[in-house]
Amino acid sequence: MRCVVDTQSLIDDAELEEIQAAAEPLKDQVASGDYHAAFTTWDDIFRLVKQYSSHVDNYNFLVFEKETVPVKKRSLPENGQ
Repeated sequence: MRCVVDTQSLIDDAELEEIQAAAEPLKDQVASGDYHAAFTTWDDIFRLVKQYSSHVDNYNFLVFEKETVPVKKRSLPENGQ
C-alpha cells in the first residue's frame, strides 16, 4: 500500500527533476576526489534551487524576495521519494 502525502513546495515536479538530474554526478565527483567539479556541481544545484524558488534557499528559507510567491502543490510518497 502506497501512502501519499500532500506537500506544498516552491519547486514543481519538472523543476525538481531538473535539480535532481543536476545533482547526479555529485556523489561520484566527491568519491573520486574531484572537489573542484563537485563544488561547481553544488553551485549549479544551488543556483537552480534559487532560480525556481524565488531565491529561497537553505540560508534564507523564511525570507521571500517577492510579496507573493506561488506555491506549487505536489504529492510525494510517504518515504519522500
